[in-house]
Amino acid sequence: MAKLVTFFIMSWLLTNMIAASIQGGGGIVSTTLTEDLTADDETISVNSTEGFYEHGDIITIGDEQIRYYDVTGTTFKGTLASDLVRGYNDTEATAHSNGELIYTVPASRMNAAMNYFISSFTDSSGLWVAITVPIAFLQIIGTFFTLPLSFLGTKMQFLTYIWAALAIGGIVSLWASMAGSRRAS
Repeated sequence: MAKLVTFFIMSWLLTNMIAASIQGGGGIVSTTLTEDLTADDETISVNSTEGFYEHGDIITIGDEQIRYYDVTGTTFKGTLASDLVRGYNDTEATAHSNGELIYTVPASRMNAAMNYFISSFTDSSGLWVAITVPIAFLQIIGTFFTLPLSFLGTKMQFLTYIWAALAIGGIVSLWASMAGSRRAS
């Protein structure tokens, strides 16, 4: 079973890296803010935009997602046709401080899986652990259901569904093997 879980994790990472390479970006990339950012700012100054997509993508600062359409060497911004979109994907546009980390969406998911959700597993919240552990586990698993396959276009959308079916099959297999291990011989 451990091999199956490893397979899914590695497949997710590999797909993110390939998708990023095809689109001209690094996939799992981060940088830091070089200035304070208000909730209304439309240009984001950073140390470097190297590895981020040059012609638009989504970045994450804290809990906020931001859609940008253009970059310079040290800024994310909009274009004449499309403004920078703060609070993208129903997140809240908030102020951010100089030095905060900025991630691509795959890097943000990795960070969430490695840091936040893992700490939820080790939370000593007493009876609440019965609720927090399953929720944290489902959130980790949920991040592996989505793949950045939009660059393939609508004709290749079926690959997303194949990935989802494989991921669901992996979860069902995991559940079945765990249920089967409880039997007494």
